Amino acid sequence: VLADKLSHGSPRLLVECSNCLSAVSDVETLRQIELSRPLLQILQILGSSESELVKHCLGFIGNVASSSRTTVIIQRLIDSGLTGRLLKANTSAGINCTETLINVTLQTGDIKEKCAFEQQKAKLSSTIDHILNIFRRFVDHPKFAQQMRPLISGHSKFNELMRSSTSITVSLALLRLVDIVADEPSLREQWHQDTTFMDIIRFYLAHKQPEFSELARKILSKIEDCDSSMQLADMLDEHYMS
Repeated sequence: VLADKLSHGSPRLLVECSNCLSAVSDVETLRQIELSRPLLQILQILGSSESELVKHCLGFIGNVASSSRTTVIIQRLIDSGLTGRLLKANTSAGINCTETLINVTLQTGDIKEKCAFEQQKAKLSSTIDHILNIFRRFVDHPKFAQQMRPLISGHSKFNELMRSSTSITVSLALLRLVDIVADEPSLREQWHQDTTFMDIIRFYLAHKQPEFSELARKILSKIEDCDSSMQLADMLDEHYMS
């Protein structure tokens, strides 16, 4: 019923329904039920500029993605059938699931940066961790690369996000996301061909915070290992052709 209400209704109704869903998703016995439908509806309204609505949506996603208390919902979320449905879901503005989850990460990091309460900061950090865990599960799905590729092509939206971020939390979350995405061979190769992206990652090698420099080093290692493997494959091809 709540999921149906999220598909149409006044802004106030959306806020109240999302608040109920956030609360329901945090109740142990109710977290055992199928939540794929409300999850898809939540993804469709996450682009809202209504801060209270975004807060409840983030709470719902954080609870659904959480595997610290029960693995039932996360297992359903990453089930091949459900993963396919989630990756096929588009928002009313045509934004896909992958882009939406990136936007959620950015929103969460931005809210955390401005937050003055440690308990709330910890919850926001946990939400970012949960979303990154979803990406770890998605990275092997063929639709993930298909949805991610436009975001890192041409005048890359992803590069612009990394260059323009003034938030430590957001910048670190983006680097952690790059580290996950770089496990996908075709995306890793696309990044290898992108000199702007490579320069951004190399910039982080000299970052004063070790977590940034270590992540940058790990990312470059993945991409350069990919380059070495391709060079070896080319050499073998030339050898057998001759």
